Amino acid sequence: MEEDITNIKIVYAELPPFVEIINANDVSNPGGIMPAIFMSIAQWMNLNITWIREPEDKYGTWENDTWTGMCGMLFREEVDIILNPLLPSAEYAQVADYTDPVIFEAFTFLSGKKKQDGGLFLYFSVLEPSVWASMGVSLIVISITSALLFQEIYNKRWNKWITPNEKWMLRTEKSCLSFLLLTLITVWIIGVSFLVMTVFQSLLVSKLTIIKTQPVVDSMQDLVSKTKVKGLAPVEVEMHESSQSIPLYEEAWRKLEKTLSTSDEVLSEVSFKEVEKGITCIVHGHLILRSVLEEYFRENGRCDFHLSENYFFPFPLLMGLRKTLPRRFYRKFNNGLARLVASDITGKWFKPIFKGAKLCTSYSENMLKPLELKNIFGVLVIWGAGTSLSVCCFVFEIYRFRRHLKKPRAKNIGTRRDHLNWK
Repeated sequence: MEEDITNIKIVYAELPPFVEIINANDVSNPGGIMPAIFMSIAQWMNLNITWIREPEDKYGTWENDTWTGMCGMLFREEVDIILNPLLPSAEYAQVADYTDPVIFEAFTFLSGKKKQDGGLFLYFSVLEPSVWASMGVSLIVISITSALLFQEIYNKRWNKWITPNEKWMLRTEKSCLSFLLLTLITVWIIGVSFLVMTVFQSLLVSKLTIIKTQPVVDSMQDLVSKTKVKGLAPVEVEMHESSQSIPLYEEAWRKLEKTLSTSDEVLSEVSFKEVEKGITCIVHGHLILRSVLEEYFRENGRCDFHLSENYFFPFPLLMGLRKTLPRRFYRKFNNGLARLVASDITGKWFKPIFKGAKLCTSYSENMLKPLELKNIFGVLVIWGAGTSLSVCCFVFEIYRFRRHLKKPRAKNIGTRRDHLNWK
């Protein structure tokens, strides 16, 4: 007959957001989602809990024919349950009996954002190339239309509503402007001066105000292709077992394998500064990264990261029970755990964490900056092109005018000589 278990020893280590240390001097009051779940189950099963914190906050490894850390305490039956979530692996299965999944986790990428530089032709980027092309075509059409309308043609039908007094005269020979030309000029002035230029100025201001950003790393392909970006992952990430049949993942693992570090080093202040600068990319579980980002925002007040939504290698997080515990206790514990998971306790717990992490990934720079010379380089190009074209037209007109004057003069000289010879 199986004995009833009423006293349980729990070992834990600090691992936000799953297990948090509220007071270092009070080991019997850990915080986080895992203690909250376990205390609900313990209350339902009428269990007395003894909390034990692992001195070095380590899961443990197989060293010198024995286990260290929390796994060693469970292996030696010093404790009954490992509170921290365990990754399903053959090594841990030798030490503990897994519970049903508590929550599902997946790896993702935390990287910086590359800000878009306006460059020398920011002026042209305000409008699409098709808009610029249509404006050029409209200028040509309007110029040709104006030239055709501006002729010395006096049509009474056009001008019957206009008194041809001096204010409508353009030249000394009293050539009247047609009604269509006046309408065309008025519409063009209103359309270009007030509407187009106003819209253009607002778009230019928005280009200077809202700076577009692109993530440095957003997928596995980005991690592999960008050789200047260093990949950083904790030693717990074991991609080599799951990536043997995927060439891209194998190449990514070879890159990460060179820089494997402890979780404290990966999630340190130095690493986050390098990530924000765009020289490092962290590969870790998205729940842990969101929790760390929320804390980072509270401490710094400003951060600008990109957390990819391209998750890979999803896996369940489990609790580890002592193998010699009665089967009835094991079944009842899993029954209570299933009820809590079905009530979405994990979703309710992580909801505020996700909101805090979003403040660290949704930052956008919207400070209005003054125009620099490089920002209006496009304006200078247009001015230069217009001035050059005007000079060329002016030179051509001078050449054409001089040539026009020479022809009558030569004709008059020839006529005068013929007249003298006749005499």
